[in-house]
Amino acid sequence: MRIVATGSGRLLYFMARRILEKGHRLTLVTSDHAEALLLARQLQIPVIFGDGTDPAVLRDAETDKADLLVALSPRDDENLVSARIALEEMGVSRALALSGDPDKESLFLALGIEPFSVTTLLVDLLEQQVRFDGGHLSPLARGRLGLLEIVLDDSSPAAGKEVHSLRLPKETLLVSVVRGEEVLVPRGDTILLSGDLLVAVALPLRIGELERALLGEV
Repeated sequence: MRIVATGSGRLLYFMARRILEKGHRLTLVTSDHAEALLLARQLQIPVIFGDGTDPAVLRDAETDKADLLVALSPRDDENLVSARIALEEMGVSRALALSGDPDKESLFLALGIEPFSVTTLLVDLLEQQVRFDGGHLSPLARGRLGLLEIVLDDSSPAAGKEVHSLRLPKETLLVSVVRGEEVLVPRGDTILLSGDLLVAVALPLRIGELERALLGEV
């Protein structure tokens, strides 16, 4: 994938490193001249010195050839402008933009921009740790589904039972059972064992019920 990222600071640097580790092609745009020189030397990739809200600068970065623009300025308005230019003038199919104010995310979405907020991510992570300390929860479908990983132990009510005998809540689905090196697609007569890693999906409102059905009260 070809990606253009605008912004400055450590977030831009660390994001760039992760993208490059995944094998994507990346060009950076930053308005800090010293940072531009440093990033180019550290990462050995094209770094454009200029304003990420300037169409001419984005053209210099060949944004029109990119598959994705990521706007990481600490200013929401700058990210909004960069993303809109990429979508409307450069023909980029996707634009992600950092939003410091979670209340502005609806505005970004209305303009076809995919927002992400550090505040929202931290709050979601905290809620998951508080509510789901019995397993690991990851968001799917932009938060409309949850992917839950649970390890059964001897005290789990699901351990030793066949799947069809479990009273799993509606709008939940047991997807797989990882048992040692083996991955099983569960059927009705599959017997769950202590030590099994269960992978399930559910609507967010059903996650707590699903966890209780598999682990009991945690």
